[in-house]
Parts: sequence; structure tokens; C-alpha cells
Amino acid sequence: MAQAPYPVELIVEELDEIFQDPAAALAAHEPQRYSPTTDHSPQALLLRHLIVAYGASKSIEAVQKLVKRYTQVAQKDESGNAIEHLPLRLLSAVMPSYIQAGKWDEVDRCWHLAKEQADAISIRKPVPRIAPDRKAQTAPDILKLSVAETTGETVKPVSLLAKPKREDPSRPSPALRHILSQPLRYHITALAEQSRFSEMVSSVANILGQGYILDNSTWNTFIELLLRPSPPFALLAFRLTERYLIPSFPGWIKGKPVTNRSSKLQGLQYIQARYLRPDQLMPRYRTLVKLAAAVLEIRRVDALGMSTSKTSEFGNEDLRKYVGTMRQIQEHAPRTLYTIQSMPTVEDELQTTLLRRQAMS
Repeated sequence: MAQAPYPVELIVEELDEIFQDPAAALAAHEPQRYSPTTDHSPQALLLRHLIVAYGASKSIEAVQKLVKRYTQVAQKDESGNAIEHLPLRLLSAVMPSYIQAGKWDEVDRCWHLAKEQADAISIRKPVPRIAPDRKAQTAPDILKLSVAETTGETVKPVSLLAKPKREDPSRPSPALRHILSQPLRYHITALAEQSRFSEMVSSVANILGQGYILDNSTWNTFIELLLRPSPPFALLAFRLTERYLIPSFPGWIKGKPVTNRSSKLQGLQYIQARYLRPDQLMPRYRTLVKLAAAVLEIRRVDALGMSTSKTSEFGNEDLRKYVGTMRQIQEHAPRTLYTIQSMPTVEDELQTTLLRRQAMS
């Protein structure tokens, strides 16, 4: 039986004492101050840990009380929506709690606020303000974006004597191109939970097209979410993996693998890598197993001659092309296909649940 979380009312009382105690180095007059965009103060760090802890225990009311208390201290104002006063790092901490509670409007609001803050921080040229109720705009084709645009890596080495390329003021600063990766991960997860797959694909394409980049966890999450519908968006998932993730894949471990907690947390089970650089992109083991399950489903669809228009859970004509056929997957993602075909057979819960269930159905 799980232990009941500490009453949030007592937590708030203790926070008041901490914030007002000069000896605690957290007093309001300290040099580190609140900001509507970034907040690295001890108060924000402390509240972030509390929000994550209560959110993990699905105590959405406790999270809301902590958010309200933060805004009272930070803004000296109890009016308005408390979420609107949260800095980017706290918005990212709050979003998982709203996802678990199924509060989709609040997740959307957090995302739009995070996007506005990121644009204000990282882009020198003003961008149009995002309205939460705006209609979905036409997104750039993800597959037509260059590798450098989506990973932040330089395609060719730049000579030290070469004249530095002038930065585009309408695009994020190179040092801040990653700041939307975490909130975007929660945003697309929420959209997938609601089967809003068209908006999910458009959101990622627009963010990449604007010049932001995704970290490895967000890329893998996006590809796994593409495999949720039935039939899955297998062709798009395979092509994205082939283009952005597989080039850095070092291969499978031969013989008996040595797995540890660190490798499992990074999704490196049975992969010849023990550590990923912060900017390194590579498919996770779980992602590859899900891609293998998608292959089994697409093969079944091909074998039965089933039309995607009849079997699909979605009605958007533009999305049907992302399902694909085995022939298209073989043509556009041969390295990814070989990687999952050469994946070691392991008696773990993931392969047993996904691959055997697909093979038996």
C-alpha cells in the first residue's frame, strides 16, 4: 500500500516560513529574483521538486495549490490564472500532472505559454503571439527538413578562418534551440492520448521548421506515439528513425549483455553504448521493439489486402500516407529494418508483450 503524500497545507505553511526566513538564504530580497520567463531562484527549484513529487502521486489539487502559492510570492498578485505566471521550467513540471488528470485544456494552455516564453527568450525578431484557440496551420514537411535543422548538428566542419555565418534573428539562438524539447514532449503525449494525431505531427513539424531542436528522449517519444494508432504511422516512424536516429546506432551487443540501471534509464539495453551525450540522437531499445511490432502489423495488413481507409482509427486523408506498406518501408528505411530484424530475442516483458501478441493476432 502506497504511503499517503504529506498534506500540502502543511507544506505551504513551511514554505511560507522558508521564504520569509533570511537565514534560509531564500528571502525575497535575495539577488536571485523571480522572472516571468526564467526563474533559477532557490524558491523555484524547491517548488519544482514538490510539484514533480505531488504530480507523480496524482495529487492534482496539491499541484494547483503549490502553483498558486508560487504566483502569490513571485507576483504579489492573487488575481488571474496562476498558470500564466509560471516560468518555463515550472510549466514543464506541471504538465505531466495535468496529463495524468486528463486536464487537456490546461496542458494546451501550458504548452502555448511555454512556446510564447521560449520565443521571447530565444528569438530576437518578434513572432506572432500564439492564441490557444487558433486553428491548426499548415505544417512544413518533416521529411523535407534538413538533418542539421532538426538535430542542431553541423553538416560540414566549419573552418576556423571562415567568416562566421550571420544568425537569422527570426530563428532561435543556437544556444537555446533545445529549450522547448521537454514541454513539446508532454504536449505531443497529451495530443496522442486524445487521438489528435494530425495536430501532433503538425506541432512537431512547425517547431522544427521554426528552428528549435528535439532531444533524444523527445524524438523517441514522438516516434513511439506515431505507432499508437491502428494501423500505425509506420512509414513516417521508420523514415524519421532512418534519417535522424539510426546513423548513430552502434549495433547490438553480441553474447550475453551486461545491463545496468543507467543503461536502462537511457534505453540502451542490449545496445553497444553505455552513455549518450546530451546532443546525441539514437533509437532506444523500447522504440525499436515498437517499430518491430509495427512491422508485424503492417505485414498483416498487406497480407489481408486491407485498405488503410477501412482499418485506420483516423480520418485525415493526409495522415493515411504515413501508414505505408512493407515495400515502402523496405525502400525508405533499409537500415532501420535491418536493425530490428537483427535485434536479439530476449525474454523480457517488452518483447513478450508487444511482439508475441502481434505474432499471435
